[in-house]
Amino acid sequence: MCLHSSQVFSKYVGLKYADKGRTEKGFDCWGLARHIYKEELGIILPSFTDSYSTSETREEIAAIIEFQKMKWEAIPSGKEQPFDIILLRILGIPMHIGVVIEKRKMIHVFKGSNTTIENYTSAQWRHRVLGFYRYKEGIR
Repeated sequence: MCLHSSQVFSKYVGLKYADKGRTEKGFDCWGLARHIYKEELGIILPSFTDSYSTSETREEIAAIIEFQKMKWEAIPSGKEQPFDIILLRILGIPMHIGVVIEKRKMIHVFKGSNTTIENYTSAQWRHRVLGFYRYKEGIR
């Protein structure tokens, strides 16, 4: 894709948060990534809604993330590209993700907030970044 910029992702800004959300009525962080991958790349990612109780069940989500990391290519910081997944820790646990839209910017959603674009190198996020991951099966 040649249009890797905030403009491509701006149509996703402002979508509502919903626990285990997988439709445009509302998304959790994985639901948003899954929706973007489907709409922009034609890739259907697994839902995982049957794999955890709520978006606040930290241990269940951390276990899913740990298992799924093996299926994605780890990308060194500074080499991330649009559509890479950024893994973030919340309260010390890897349980939140965003989608890289360009260097230093991600789109994400979490409880109490609609989808938004933020700088992941900001004071709020930079200490939470655990890594970047690229889908292995044919994006690039």
